[in-house]
Amino acid sequence: MPTERMQHTWSDIPPGVGQLLLWLRDSENSISETTWRTDAMEDYRFYGGDQDYDWVKAKLEAQNRPATVYNEIKPKIDMLIGLAAQGRHDTTLMPVGGEDEALSELMSGVLKHYRKSLKLVRKELECFEHSTKSGRSLLHFWVNTMNPFEPKICCRRARGYNFFLDPNGQEYDLSDHRYLFTEKWLPEEDIKVFYPNLDVSLLQGFGARYADLPQFFNEARDLFRLVEGWYYKYEKVFYFVNATKLCAQFRTKGDKPIQFSNWNSNNKAKIILQSNSFPFAYFCSYHRIYTPVS
Repeated sequence: MPTERMQHTWSDIPPGVGQLLLWLRDSENSISETTWRTDAMEDYRFYGGDQDYDWVKAKLEAQNRPATVYNEIKPKIDMLIGLAAQGRHDTTLMPVGGEDEALSELMSGVLKHYRKSLKLVRKELECFEHSTKSGRSLLHFWVNTMNPFEPKICCRRARGYNFFLDPNGQEYDLSDHRYLFTEKWLPEEDIKVFYPNLDVSLLQGFGARYADLPQFFNEARDLFRLVEGWYYKYEKVFYFVNATKLCAQFRTKGDKPIQFSNWNSNNKAKIILQSNSFPFAYFCSYHRIYTPVS
């Protein structure tokens, strides 16, 4: 049954965070998410050899019989993973013309360097392994700017249990998903290092104030939940096309353009338009912006 939406005052919640909390709650409570987590737990159990239900084990124990399992699942999955490791493919950049050979050679070297330094082959295989066992796994790339003078490109495997998807999305590559959340649990001392001004008591009491929203403190483990989310933000824009088929985009505030960017298909011409006049026909559409928040 769908979760009822309670009306909150959001008295201690920053502006804009309320919608993210509702999205996270809808994802956590969705049928697709809860069903996957139940099935994934059983899949891992079967792979590990625990293939009998509790009532079967109890019945065998009552008869003084061992719960013997002949695991045919694990060797088949291991064989499939081994075949994937042996038949892996490397990415190669090919030049379009002779003038691109030097650039493609340079880019191929850079790509090969980062694939090796990031241990990307092993992490791709780990994603394939856990996707085979449980159904999903993600490879997350980001730029680590903890040292602003030496930013680093990083990647890691996101476990299926540690991210939540838009329940209305259908595409395998997540291209039609409105939002995506990832989580990790940290002790209080780590939280204070990243967020020194954060009052952790607000997180500890969050569940008591908003029982129907996602929780961010595990009292039994004494850990705090850090959630990072990405979502699409819709903005209304105007598109103009003139007789020479050059385009310009106007972002709007309400129905009035407030700024614009000029471009064309071959980057050889520029359009000069006045923001207070519209000499061309225009079309309205919506533009999706991928905005990371934490």
